[in-house]
Amino acid sequence: MLWSGTRRIMNGHDMSKVLINSLPKSGTNMVQKCLDLALVPYSGKSVAASSAFGRYAAIKQVLRMPKATETPIMIGLEVPISVSPRWLVSYLRRADGYVTGHAAYSEHYHAILRSQGYKTLQVIRHPCAVLASWASYIAEPGYYWREPHIRLSKLSIKQRIDHLLNGWGDPFSSFYYRSFRSVLNQLQGWVDAEGVLIVKYEDIVGGKGGGDDNLQRDTIANIFRHIGVPDDGVLMERVVNQLYGGTHTFRNGQVDSWRRVIDPGLESLIYDQLHDHPVMERLGYFE
Repeated sequence: MLWSGTRRIMNGHDMSKVLINSLPKSGTNMVQKCLDLALVPYSGKSVAASSAFGRYAAIKQVLRMPKATETPIMIGLEVPISVSPRWLVSYLRRADGYVTGHAAYSEHYHAILRSQGYKTLQVIRHPCAVLASWASYIAEPGYYWREPHIRLSKLSIKQRIDHLLNGWGDPFSSFYYRSFRSVLNQLQGWVDAEGVLIVKYEDIVGGKGGGDDNLQRDTIANIFRHIGVPDDGVLMERVVNQLYGGTHTFRNGQVDSWRRVIDPGLESLIYDQLHDHPVMERLGYFE
């Protein structure tokens, strides 16, 4: 496999560079595995709020934060983190394989992606499933943002879901999580943008996860067509047979597993806050 300008020559076929952007805990790793099985390499690079936190946070912030003379690019979906456009262009240009992210939409970021030859996949899932999984993940060791991890891990999972739904921070600390509706506001541009393929978890999970096998095949075919992977029946069979399970953050991939955590009362609260959001209406959630 060789790079040719902003595109990759893969087994004689011309394939775009790829960004897998996603709502956190929406099935990112399943879409990554889909590309892995198709022999599309992973660059190891990610564009998200965690780009400024976690290991080597101080160094990251020095190298990646915008200078006073630059127009910052907002990338944080759940927290308002911005980066230098020069750093972002360089980071994407040097990516050898697909890039992942949980990044907010902006015209500036989208323009950079297009200038570098990227095709974007936007992954999304039912908000109840996202909130249930996110509330579990945030309390686990290794969560990228140490302070909220420490504080939220002391709460029950339903309290954590409430904080993620409504927004939460401490006036005496340095962090604040946007409300989930605000997160969807940051996501809406990807849903509306030209040239972005929306991938719903419920569509790609297949029968093993409580979805539909035919819809899964159609979704995988759409992904391959979007990024330039050649149509190959043998490849499709390999992906379909191996896609479900086995990723490092896999919990319970069933489309309705969130009902074990979110009772009808909490579901009603989530519905009241989110059902009329344009992203939810366009993608058919809460119908």
